[in-house]
Amino acid sequence: MDDVTRNLARIESGDPLAAEQPIPPREKVKAAFELHLERLIEWLSRQPHMPLLTVSYNDLMSDARRQSQRVCEFLDGAVDKNRMLAAIDSTLYRNRAAAHNSASS
Repeated sequence: MDDVTRNLARIESGDPLAAEQPIPPREKVKAAFELHLERLIEWLSRQPHMPLLTVSYNDLMSDARRQSQRVCEFLDGAVDKNRMLAAIDSTLYRNRAAAHNSASS
């Protein structure tokens, strides 16, 4: 078991000493999260009683109308597509990208 997995298991178990452990490097946390997400999506795809629709944040920001239509169809029209579209604030996406670019400079 690697350090990231061991630390995450300790945190999940409620171990009070887990908070005192050094924080693993960002790359290790990202890799562990991606692996967990991949396993979760694979598991969900095998659950007949749990339909799954994945929506990429980037796809949502680049084509909100298409993605909101997908969500509406997935939920059998049980949502108001116009209200869903109104909730998307593309300026937050631009702000995040601008902040990232200025931090990298």
